[in-house]
Formats: sequence, C-alpha cells, structure tokens
Amino acid sequence: MIKPFVVPVNPDSACQPPSAKDFLVDRTFRGLARIGVVLILALVAALVFEVGRKALPGMEKHGFDVLLAVSGMSTKASTGSCQRFGARSIAP
Repeated sequence: MIKPFVVPVNPDSACQPPSAKDFLVDRTFRGLARIGVVLILALVAALVFEVGRKALPGMEKHGFDVLLAVSGMSTKASTGSCQRFGARSIAP
C-alpha cells in the first residue's frame, strides 16, 4: 500500500529525520538554557534587593522624592564642581 505524502529517505542525503542522539542533545541544550535564564533572573533579583536594601534608610530619611529630584543632594568636590544625584540628574 502506498502512503500519500510520504517521501522515502535516502540514507546518503543530508536531510534526515532527527535521531535519538539529536533529541538528547536538543533537550540537554534547552535544559541548560532554562537553567541559565533562571540563574540570570535570580542574579538580577538579588542585585535589585541589595541595592534597595541599602537605599531604604536614605529613602526613609529623605523620602522617595530623592529618586525624582532635579538637583537632589549636592556636594562640592575637590575641583569645585557640583555633583547631582537622582534619576533626573542625568537628563539634559
């Protein structure tokens, strides 16, 4: 019986269906990629937590307006220039 839409595979052809080894390599790569994604997300979460934990006393003392302040706190450096802090201090 002839099956429609089935093309016989030539063993010398470069186009072959994936073997069991190909599936194993693919699953291993996907697993390692997922582990990498989880580790990167955990690292980003840890960094945000640490920065937030260290900034919390200053935000409690000065309020959350420090993050959006135009000039923020300023200090004179040894060169006499004024250093600005806050998210808007880097905006032109």
